[in-house]
Amino acid sequence: IKNKEGKKITEPVFTSIDYFNYQEGYPIVVEKNGKYGAINIDGTFIIQPKFKNMDNLGKDYFTFSNDSEDTYPKNYGVIDKNGNIIIKPIYNEIYAHGEVYKVETANSKYGLLDKNFKIVIDTIYDDIDINYQDENTFLLEKDGKYGFADKSGKIFIDLLYDDAYPFSEDLAPVLKNGKWGFIDRNNNIIIDFQFIGNVSPFHNGV
Repeated sequence: IKNKEGKKITEPVFTSIDYFNYQEGYPIVVEKNGKYGAINIDGTFIIQPKFKNMDNLGKDYFTFSNDSEDTYPKNYGVIDKNGNIIIKPIYNEIYAHGEVYKVETANSKYGLLDKNFKIVIDTIYDDIDINYQDENTFLLEKDGKYGFADKSGKIFIDLLYDDAYPFSEDLAPVLKNGKWGFIDRNNNIIIDFQFIGNVSPFHNGV
């Protein structure tokens, strides 16, 4: 690694350096002798290379696995930048989203962890759709039905609908009896069920 002035920070001892995912202030995941660890931007190891797989999970955490590259699905856990194991490797995937984490189990069920990695939505759902327009709400799917929960895990709209899209501009499109309508966060029908075919969430009022 060299800095922007061209000064060498580390010797060329790494097989790979995950600079594509680098953000200022974040540790850098590196590979050496087939194992992954992490360094600071000054080249100092904060986690020695000892894992078969490792990725950044925000600024202070990493996902890790000791499953080989050809193992699928892999089991991932979470460690902090001091090397403390926060979650043992029990999940197939762990996704960061704001202050919460979406997790997937070996039987392809999804749940949600809070910022302290405590389960707030049990891993019983067929999918949990992350809402990039609103980090506080999540679309749940289970057994072909859809509803909504907030980041605390509270289900504020039961799984009543045959299909749905995430909230945007305080309205969500939902499908019932073959027709689409729009509801608010209190499950009030704002636009009646009258549309057939494809609909989209509102953006800039349309």
